Amino acid sequence: MKVMAREYHVAKYGNDRADGTKENPFLTISKAAKLAEEQRAMEESARLAEMERNREEAERRRLEEEKLRAQLEEQKRQEARERDRLAEAARIAVEEQRRIEAEKAAREAREREAIVRREAERL
Repeated sequence: MKVMAREYHVAKYGNDRADGTKENPFLTISKAAKLAEEQRAMEESARLAEMERNREEAERRRLEEEKLRAQLEEQKRQEARERDRLAEAARIAVEEQRRIEAEKAAREAREREAIVRREAERL
C-alpha cells in the first residue's frame, strides 16, 4: 500500500481556503492538522480495506485448497474401488478358468474310461 506523505504550510499571510502549499499556505495550524488527520484516516481506511481483501483472498485460497484435497481424496477412493473391482474380476476369471480345466480333465478321464471299457469289451 502506498502512503502519500504531504506537507502542509502555514503562514501569517495564509488563507484556510488555500491548498496549503509553500506558495499558498494555510492561515491556521488547525486547518493543516484537520487535513493531515483526514489524510491519515483515509490511509488507515485504505490499509484496513487492503487487509480485508488479503484476508478474503487467503480464505478463498484456503477453501480452494480444501476443495482440491477433497477431490483428490475422492479420486483416490474411486481408484481403490476400481482396483478392488478389477481384483475381484481377476479372481472370478481365475476361478472360472480352474472350473473349465477341471471339467475338461473330468471329461478326458471319462473318455479314457470309455475307451478302456470298449477295449475291455472287445477282448
